[in-house]
Amino acid sequence: LHVAFRRLNRKEVVSFTTVNNVRSRAVMLRLGMREAGLFDHPQVPAGSGLRQHCLYRLAGEDYDTQSHIPVKLRERALTA
Repeated sequence: LHVAFRRLNRKEVVSFTTVNNVRSRAVMLRLGMREAGLFDHPQVPAGSGLRQHCLYRLAGEDYDTQSHIPVKLRERALTA
C-alpha cells in the first residue's frame, strides 16, 4: 500500500476475493480496506461455489489517516 500511494501516487487500491475466503477478507479489513460490493467473477463458471466475489477499496485519503509501521523498501523490489 505504501508503494501504491507514496511512490506510484495512486488515488485508490482495490482488491477482491471469493466471499468464502474468510482469511483474505480479514486481511483486507485489517489493512483498512472497506467492502465495496459483491460481484460474480466472469472467469469462474456459473454454479461454482467460487463465483461470487467481494470487492474491497482503500482510498488514498483514508490511507493517509491510518497509522503505519515504517517500512524500508529495497529499490529492486520497487522496479520488479
